[in-house]
Amino acid sequence: MKKNMDPEALSLLRRIGLNQYESRVYCSLLNSSSTSATEIGSLADIPRPRTYDVLDKLEKKGFIRVQPGRPTKFKAVGLNEAIAFLKSKREEEFNKKLNEIDEIRERLSEKIKLEKPEEKREAEDYIWVIKDRKNLYSKIENLIHSAKENILIATTENGLKRKIGSFESALRRACKRGVNIKVVAPAATSDLVKKVCEFAKVEKKEHNHRMMVIDDDVVLFLTPENHDKEVGTWIKSPYIAENFRNLF
Repeated sequence: MKKNMDPEALSLLRRIGLNQYESRVYCSLLNSSSTSATEIGSLADIPRPRTYDVLDKLEKKGFIRVQPGRPTKFKAVGLNEAIAFLKSKREEEFNKKLNEIDEIRERLSEKIKLEKPEEKREAEDYIWVIKDRKNLYSKIENLIHSAKENILIATTENGLKRKIGSFESALRRACKRGVNIKVVAPAATSDLVKKVCEFAKVEKKEHNHRMMVIDDDVVLFLTPENHDKEVGTWIKSPYIAENFRNLF
């Protein structure tokens, strides 16, 4: 007898990786005792030729158990147990991909030869343009992680709210590493300033700059807040970085 199924439940199961037939079979079995493949096909309203294939995939995904016999019977694994198994499997797959990326990086490092010695490249100044807030925020987070001694952030009140919302954890970790962090911004709410003071020195000052200086080495300029598109200029130059730090 065909079972009525909650459309949202079926949709949620599909979001975690089950296809339409697998979702229907699992929902059918959740509130049923051990059931044969024939009965399952009827309950889940799926084509009979597909039943065993669907059951086999559900077993591999950890959503059902098989009870040998004549006929073979099938039973749903509890939802919490099934999800825990799914998470474990996904984490294992994800970690495997991360390890593969690390292996590729190491192999590339061996294969790719730099045209200039590293020490000479580091002595040169670099200027890059970075477009789109997503790319800029990725660069900012990378700069915070790489900071060894100093971080200067000059921003607007709204910019300060966004940056703390996005980079508070990274800044706190930098503070724990011993990095001196200074934030220069116009008047902000007392609660926000209080939070920032936990990991940085805050100086209230009216200005129109949106920039970061990292370790007297790198400067990142951002376009004005009312600009149509978020664009940043990344400059690696100890001379420029030192001069801009001295402004604050």
